[in-house]
Amino acid sequence: MKQLLNLSLGDTPGHLFQHWKQAREWLNFFNLDGYEVAPYQTLHTQAQPMDIIGGVHLSFFPFLEAFWRQSPKLISQHFGHERHMLDYFNCQTPDQLVDYYCKQLDLAQAAGVSYVVFHPVVLSPLQLFDTSQQPTPLQSANLLAELLNQVFVKMSFNGYFLLENLWWPSGMCLNNRQDYELFRQQLNYDKVGICFDSGHFMAGRNFSDEKQAIATMLTHLKQHDLIDEIHTLHLNASFGSHHWPKVLPVAAENFWGQLQNDIEIISHIDPHQAFTSGEQWRLVEAVEPNCLVHELQQQSLLHWGAAISQQLTGRQESLTNMHNCQNLKIVA
Repeated sequence: MKQLLNLSLGDTPGHLFQHWKQAREWLNFFNLDGYEVAPYQTLHTQAQPMDIIGGVHLSFFPFLEAFWRQSPKLISQHFGHERHMLDYFNCQTPDQLVDYYCKQLDLAQAAGVSYVVFHPVVLSPLQLFDTSQQPTPLQSANLLAELLNQVFVKMSFNGYFLLENLWWPSGMCLNNRQDYELFRQQLNYDKVGICFDSGHFMAGRNFSDEKQAIATMLTHLKQHDLIDEIHTLHLNASFGSHHWPKVLPVAAENFWGQLQNDIEIISHIDPHQAFTSGEQWRLVEAVEPNCLVHELQQQSLLHWGAAISQQLTGRQESLTNMHNCQNLKIVA
């Protein structure tokens, strides 16, 4: 089992490192194997050290319908103006979006990773917190299949394409086996599986403590025959379901202001905290994933490092202990 950390990927590795040497030293400090990287722009594959890329998290565009259908009515309703939509997708046409994903999959193939991760859900900006107005899972699956089946025809990647559970009813919540099969069966690709995110499972439910959460996950995954489909495990704890808005948030003046407000709320619902009790290793042992990703909040290197240590050791880690990282000249 490889143990990885999550890392956004642009001009620099993540927002806390200045260069790849720092990113490599960080892995060595915690004795971890690599990063699951999430590209957010077009990348040149020769710019990244491929040996420490262990997985690729494909870009997440939940507001797909207006762009994919090129519907002026939906564009106006969802984005306010076409320029906001084009900036959001960083491309102009559906064909360009297919190519955008293919380039991310080129990176995965060049790095030799065994899997990529995709979030299967379709929403509009108006539906993030209004579940009564969301599409059905079948509608989401059909629309995503139109996109992804074009990607599969053109892509170079030949590893596993993993679907990650979320908490929105229009997505793959993994309430049962059928939730997964509904999305999988629409895809014209043989190597499809699950990336199980423990925090996303928790964010859609109420738990009092880690022991209860892990016990519920284990029972649920076994009951619905899902364990053998899980290839990668995103490990983090989210006790933020009480932050779900009881009334719809007041709309901002424009799309980007509203998106910023919505992301702030979601960051409280799904805060990507570390498990600290040791119970998490029961889940890891039961699932036996090929890759375990410690997908944790990255507020600062000190806080990120403390969270990694907490999750690895199963005990609370003092931030003062993390000052040992200063020997690497990583933490300022």
